[in-house]
Order: sequence, then C-alpha cells, then structure tokens
Amino acid sequence: MKRLSYKYQKVNFIKSILRVSYIEYRALINNKHLIYTQLLVPTLYFLFYSTGISSTFGMISYANKEISFLQFSFIGIIGLTVYSQMAQSVYRIILDRKWGLLAFKYFKGVTPLAYIIGKMSFPLFNFLIQISVVYLISVLMGDYFTASQFLVIALFSIIIMIFWFSVGTVISLKISSYKVRDLILNTLLLPISFTAPIFFSFDRAPIFIRYVSYINPLTYQLNALRDISFHIPNYFNVGIVVLMTMLMGGIAIYSVQNAELTTNER
Repeated sequence: MKRLSYKYQKVNFIKSILRVSYIEYRALINNKHLIYTQLLVPTLYFLFYSTGISSTFGMISYANKEISFLQFSFIGIIGLTVYSQMAQSVYRIILDRKWGLLAFKYFKGVTPLAYIIGKMSFPLFNFLIQISVVYLISVLMGDYFTASQFLVIALFSIIIMIFWFSVGTVISLKISSYKVRDLILNTLLLPISFTAPIFFSFDRAPIFIRYVSYINPLTYQLNALRDISFHIPNYFNVGIVVLMTMLMGGIAIYSVQNAELTTNER
C-alpha cells in the first residue's frame, strides 16, 4: 500500500498556501457571528476599562518613562487578542482531523509548513478585524498611535501569533482526548491572562507578581511590543520573542509531519 505523504506530490508551495488560506477565509465568512462575538471583548476592554482608568490616572510608568495609559493598555489588549486566537487554531485543526481534511490536503501535496501558514489565515483575519476596530476607537478618543506605528505593531503581532498558533497546533495534534485538551486550554487561559502585564507595569509591581510574570511568554511579547512602540532601546524582549517563535514554530511543523491524519474523536 502506498504511503500517504505530501512528499510524493508536486504542488506549488505558494498555491498550496493560497488554497488553504481561501478555505479558512470562507470558513471565517460563514461564521460571522464569531467575528461579532470576539470583537466585543477588546472593544469593551478599551472603551470601559482602559478609558476609565486613563481618565483617572492618565499616565503610567514603563521602563522609567511616563507614557499614556491608554496607549499602554492598547498594547495589552492587542496581546490579549493575539493570545485568544490560540483557541481558534485548536478548533480549526481538530475539524481537519475529524473530517479527514488533513489527510486530503496531504494527498494534494500540501506540506506541513504550507498547511500551518494557510491555517493561520483564520485567526489572522479575525485578529486584524479586531485590532483595526479598536484602533479606530482610539483615534476617536484622541489618544492613539500614528498609522505607521500601528502598522509596525500589527506586523510584529503576527510574529507573536505564530507562536500561539504553534502552541495551539501542538495541543490539538498531540492530545486526542477533548476532555484533557479543554482542561489544558481552560487552565492556561486565566493564569496567562492575569499574570501578564496587560494593564499593569513592572516598574511598580510587587516582586512576587514580577517573578510569576517572568515565566509567562505573553509578558515578553507585550514588553517587546511596548519597547518597539515607545522607542525603548532594549532588544532583549524582541530577541526572546523571535527565539520563542522560531522554536515553537519548529515544534509545530514537526507535530504536523508526524501527526495521525485522522481521529476517532466525535
């Protein structure tokens, strides 16, 4: 019996990405309610939480520099939005395995790298819609980043998304039990969200909170975004984020290469 593998097929790499991306784009369009639902979280955070605190305190200290709390929290909300897309990667890949679509794409010559890039289109489209709306709100509030700064923030956020998408890919492929998988996702969600400096700065945080936050990948990602956005000459956080993304991306590709193409989970 001939082994099922993308290696035996000759398909253009770019075309493979575009085909998988188109499927993900259609899936997102057919689930518009998901866009509306997820749009509420960052919008409400920014309108009622960030704006409320900003009107009370105005400024916050970051890297010994006084900056606008509204801009500081804007970066935090972007990080939270990127991180939340991990659940979408798990959901989309599980569907592929459940209905045999992963095997079909392998048969059509889609490589693991092309598959991961294409599948990331679903959370990426969703993320871009969310942060664009939040950015427009920040412009209306009168305290915002310039368009060029926002573009840089969005582009670097894609690197962060690759990390979390890769984490979701490994979780969805290596854990076949939906109970264990849901337990892991639910266990990760709150601790990572609350221990990362989304709405607080390390400058005046208690030592205990700092130590807990240092083991949180989202901490370095947020700090890297803020270093870039506020022109802080510190490349340590950026380097850590790039290294984490490369490592996790490699693990994700390996997981796709060696994954069981179908699952009995229903």
